[in-house]
Amino acid sequence: MFGLFNKTQQPTTQKFDLWKGNAIVTDEICPDRRGRVKFRGSWWFAQCVTGINVSPGVRVNVIGRNEMTLLVEMPKTMDL
Repeated sequence: MFGLFNKTQQPTTQKFDLWKGNAIVTDEICPDRRGRVKFRGSWWFAQCVTGINVSPGVRVNVIGRNEMTLLVEMPKTMDL
């Protein structure tokens, strides 16, 4: 009735794609502590999966999420 009970599920790949994209580091990310990034217009805690320091202003790839912390990595190729 009026579409209230028709639950349409998003495909699993689309759910995971919500947490992928580019972000800009705003507070340094260190191996032993989280930093912050700006991702899709909001600021999030972030942790680098490779355990390296990432300075503010660096563009990173968001590859997932662990609760309220985004998981990021350095881009595979650098744009020149």
